[in-house]
Amino acid sequence: MTKTTTTTAKSRLLTYLRNNGATITVAQARSRFGMSNPRARISELRDDGYKIVTEMRPGRDGTVRGVYSLKRTR
Repeated sequence: MTKTTTTTAKSRLLTYLRNNGATITVAQARSRFGMSNPRARISELRDDGYKIVTEMRPGRDGTVRGVYSLKRTR
């Protein structure tokens, strides 16, 4: 992934998370934004100072998935 593509993907993910307290899983980020490595974009956002929270939730199939959200600061 090129730097421009990475920046764009990161920007789209951040915009999505900012909207109405949205949450997203790795699979959803891959599908919605075509990201090959959503965890890396989450890590970059954290490095940029954004408070991304990971909540572990059981899926319908019984597996546990990380669900990401942006923590609002007041």
